[in-house]
Amino acid sequence: MLVHAEKGKQQEEEVTVVVYVGSRAGVESSELEQEGPSSGQYTPPFVLAFYEWRTNPSRVLKLRHTPLEGIPDGNLGAQRCKSATCRHPEAPRSVVRLCLLRLLNRAPSRHLDDDGLPHGFCTVTYSSTDRFEGNFVHGEKNGRGKFFFFDGSTLEGYYVDDALQGQGIYTYEDGVVLHGTYVDGELNGPAQEYDSDGRLIFKGQYKDNIRHGVCWIYYPDGGSLVGEVNEEGEMTGEKIAYVYPDGKTAYSGRFIDGEMIEAKLATLTSVEDGKPQFEVVPGSPVYSFDKSTSSCISTNALLPDPYESERVYVDVSLISSAGEGLFSKIAAEASTVMSFYNGVRITHQEVDSRDWSLNGNTISLDDETVIDVPEPYNHAAKYCASLGHKANHSFTPNCIYDPFVHPRFGPIKCIRTIRAVEKDEELTVAYGYDHNPVGQNGPEAPEWYQLELKAFQAAQQK
Repeated sequence: MLVHAEKGKQQEEEVTVVVYVGSRAGVESSELEQEGPSSGQYTPPFVLAFYEWRTNPSRVLKLRHTPLEGIPDGNLGAQRCKSATCRHPEAPRSVVRLCLLRLLNRAPSRHLDDDGLPHGFCTVTYSSTDRFEGNFVHGEKNGRGKFFFFDGSTLEGYYVDDALQGQGIYTYEDGVVLHGTYVDGELNGPAQEYDSDGRLIFKGQYKDNIRHGVCWIYYPDGGSLVGEVNEEGEMTGEKIAYVYPDGKTAYSGRFIDGEMIEAKLATLTSVEDGKPQFEVVPGSPVYSFDKSTSSCISTNALLPDPYESERVYVDVSLISSAGEGLFSKIAAEASTVMSFYNGVRITHQEVDSRDWSLNGNTISLDDETVIDVPEPYNHAAKYCASLGHKANHSFTPNCIYDPFVHPRFGPIKCIRTIRAVEKDEELTVAYGYDHNPVGQNGPEAPEWYQLELKAFQAAQQK
């Protein structure tokens, strides 16, 4: 059944086209007038264009098709899109429906061929407000073109016979960019993804729009996840590995959707054609994801972090009256992750409501969560799974606190060098208390900090 097309407005050079989405052919353009309303209600040119659905609708077109009256849904494909990067998981993989396509031609009719189909460089706006700009040959996309989707994402590349072929660039609405290889409009082949700052966050293969084979996921903090993904494109299996920022220290074993279930300490020995080779450390304990709660700092509080253990140790601080401090075991370059700051997770409200004496080992994780290492876990005999809380304050620090996604502790903070440090040098950070809080005279900080601040400011004025 054909539907009534909107009336064209030639004075605005706007043409409305009814498009059949599917594989059925053989309907002549003249049928539009034969099955339409009485003569006089249509203004040429109107044509019935055919478009064979060759692409993943969520990835490439993202059209929100509206079922039209009289069109049964019996032919709709039941299979759902399972692309690892799909932002519209409910979009069907195969679609047979009618939809309205509006061609906005703000140039003379030379952009349409004799049959009224787009020809040459055209801009096509869909009913979903998605827009395509590119070259057409008698109604089919051929040559370079770019989709602008309603959610702010874009897809650009080279089209052959209406389908994206070869290298394509998909830019998400949040600025993440995917450089991929397309075959008949679907991701098939090598791909890389970059975050909004241009950092590599994924490298691997796609097959039919799903991540395939051995893939690498890179975190902004320097860690990475690698392994052969499952049929859903997830990091799930018995041979998945997390690799620390040094590119060598790793956990290898069973992961489910990127979460470490049971793994052993390993060393990354080589990478051949993108495939890593690991050697498990003999006698390694078993490690698993162990995110803290408000009451449990760790289920294995005395199991040290192997990466951290190679880089830092605790000793008496060189800072007067500071107690213990954190020292470097190695000479390290700037921007090296040295230690981790794990602890129980509490709220800012809880921290703000109690005395400064109880907040000696607290650090803000985000707007909602504070990490705390309370008594008795500030003693190494009770807790040594991470040591970042041992770093003391300095107004001239050699390290900073930085976000880190840890395979065992989850989202925490790490201690990262901001300059080169020597072996046995004490690692310090700026605690970052507010020096000018609103409605308060003086810093919002414990007394010891205020005294040190005054001494530092006095020294700077000399």
